[in-house]
Amino acid sequence: MKILDGEALHRKAWDIWAGKASVDERDFLFAPDGDALVFRSRSEPLPATPEVWRMRSLLAPVMRCEHRERVVKPREFRGWLASLLERHGWVLRSIEKIEPMEMTIRRGWRLTVVDTVFTAQVVDRENADQSYRSGIGRYKAFGCGMLIPQG
Repeated sequence: MKILDGEALHRKAWDIWAGKASVDERDFLFAPDGDALVFRSRSEPLPATPEVWRMRSLLAPVMRCEHRERVVKPREFRGWLASLLERHGWVLRSIEKIEPMEMTIRRGWRLTVVDTVFTAQVVDRENADQSYRSGIGRYKAFGCGMLIPQG
């Protein structure tokens, strides 16, 4: 299984983007793409067309249960992704790729992440635009959650 170094990705992203003083001031999203990083300003809106998008995203499939996180089981992933997208103005149409990986974060702690390609339809333009600008899910500081349109 591929292992990503989340701390190194975080540092590299901040170094490239000319790091701000605080994560609260982070005005960009990033995601790993092979050995490179993909960036997008949080001020860049979701393009007006199309309404159905093929997207790629590195996601950390975790759920909050009684103030604790638990990793989503592989058989739960589709439902988890559908629910996550619905909360952000999208409806999941299909999933083309699910590639589980591990990411080391915070003193070597390992997190399951999934590189996924899916097709989703915009159902709430304002909410979808916000999710495009801000990302979805957790662990965005480590390169997770950025919605990357695919050709």
